[in-house]
Amino acid sequence: FLGRYGFPHFPGSLAKEAARRVLVPATRRTCFLAVMGSPTFQLVKLLTKFGLAGGAVYVAQEQGLLGSSSQAEAALRRAKAAMPPAAQEWADNIGMQIPSISKFNFSFCESWNWGVGKTVSALDAAPYVITEYTQDGWKYLKDLVK
Repeated sequence: FLGRYGFPHFPGSLAKEAARRVLVPATRRTCFLAVMGSPTFQLVKLLTKFGLAGGAVYVAQEQGLLGSSSQAEAALRRAKAAMPPAAQEWADNIGMQIPSISKFNFSFCESWNWGVGKTVSALDAAPYVITEYTQDGWKYLKDLVK
C-alpha cells in the first residue's frame, strides 16, 4: 500500500526500512548533480556572473559608452564601421552571401534628446491625465449604480 507522498506504508520499523529503501536511489545522484549543489560550485557560479558583469561594464567604459552622448555616438560609429567586415568574414567562413546594408543617417544625440523630451513631457502631463481618467472612472461607476 502506498501511503502519504507515494511511500509504502508499513507498521512499525518496517515503514522506516521501506522509506529508506525508496529514498536511497534518490539520494545517490550523479557526480555532476552533487557538485552543482556544493557551496564551492555556487561560489564559482557567483564569481563567474560577477566577472561577466564587471567585464561588460569595463568594455562599455573603455569604448566610451558610459561617457557623454558625443562619446557614445562616436562608439556607435566605430561599431558600425567594424560590423560589416566582421560579418563578411563570418559569412565567408560558413559560405553564406550577405546582402548589402543600406546606409542611413542616424544621430544618437538627437534620438536621445527626443526620447528624454517625450519622457519628461509624459511625466509633466501625468497628474492631469490621471485626474481625468479617475473622474471618468467615477462617472462610469456612478452610472452603473443608477
